[in-house]
Amino acid sequence: MSGFAQQELMARVDQFVASWRHQRDQLHTMQDFPSQIWQSLADSGLLGLGLSKTYGGFGADYKTLAITAQRMSQVGAVMGITTTWLAHSINARLHVEGRGTNAQKQEWLPRLAAGDTSVCVAISEPGAGAHPKHLKTTAARDGDYFVINGAKSYLTNGPLSDVFIILAITDEVAGRKSFSAILVPRSSPGLQQTPGIDIDFLRPSPHCGLELKSCRVPVSNLLGSLGEGFVEVSMPMRAIEDVLKTSSLAGAIQAELRFLANSLKHPGSESLADFGSLKDRADALGDLAFGLAAELDRDPTKPERMNAAASGFRAFTKYLQDDIDAYVARYDLVLSQSAQMLRRDIVKSFEIAASAHCIQSARRAESFIRQGAAH
Repeated sequence: MSGFAQQELMARVDQFVASWRHQRDQLHTMQDFPSQIWQSLADSGLLGLGLSKTYGGFGADYKTLAITAQRMSQVGAVMGITTTWLAHSINARLHVEGRGTNAQKQEWLPRLAAGDTSVCVAISEPGAGAHPKHLKTTAARDGDYFVINGAKSYLTNGPLSDVFIILAITDEVAGRKSFSAILVPRSSPGLQQTPGIDIDFLRPSPHCGLELKSCRVPVSNLLGSLGEGFVEVSMPMRAIEDVLKTSSLAGAIQAELRFLANSLKHPGSESLADFGSLKDRADALGDLAFGLAAELDRDPTKPERMNAAASGFRAFTKYLQDDIDAYVARYDLVLSQSAQMLRRDIVKSFEIAASAHCIQSARRAESFIRQGAAH
């Protein structure tokens, strides 16, 4: 990205944030994503940033998406807004443009780029999470149609979406399930939105659930390869989300430090030195996040190789947040409501998919130990 292009992009982000920053405290408590903020996103062109120019987008790479996410969280200080934009951008780019047929792309990508609607990936299920062993939603073949039955939960951007990417079992042999990804428009008979589970952080990013009862969609709505949905959709999406969320988190930490700086009334040499240490580490995290996104651009076909680096980033950020909390306590700072709500979102974000991340870390540790034993 040229310097001029980056300046123009930052100006777009700043102008978008300026349209809602005055209601920042209220946004942290909203369950529904405000329609006027979605319209502002659409007007800014940011909803099509990562999509090809062919479909009305800007053709930006992952690093550009990371730069945008970090700026949005830094100047806006509402991670829920960044979360909604980032989920839209990843789902439209990775799944619809990356796996869609020409007909599917022509039908949905211009609308997604323009912000006429969003697209939501539906993997998790009530009481099961996203673990493939426990998923139950099925898509049975009936001539030229799939008949889908099941329920989905934790659907980020679900209330904003007119099309859902449903991960469903299309075959099972000897207890081994094969999953496929299927595009299901909201208007499909048998699909009903449900309230889902209340999520009290990262607001106003909206969530919902779905019930699918004999929901019939054409076989031509298959997204990607039959039986490969978990490998083609779930695994790369989680890895790419983890990488790009590092930039949103890095921006949020920078915003938190700005709130802290505003609370320092008469800083002395010791408090300034301590604050400088926090700021240096926050800057380093921002650079690391951009580096992860650039590495993703270098070979986007194997995003899972980035899992360890993204995990390390989360650990570094958590340690930094602990030190920020200690700084606030040591110098008896009084934080604004916006600062407190932002801190809560940062801390709660560490809990997202925490068990899955722990399992991955344990597997990497086991592999490393075994390699050592072989020498």
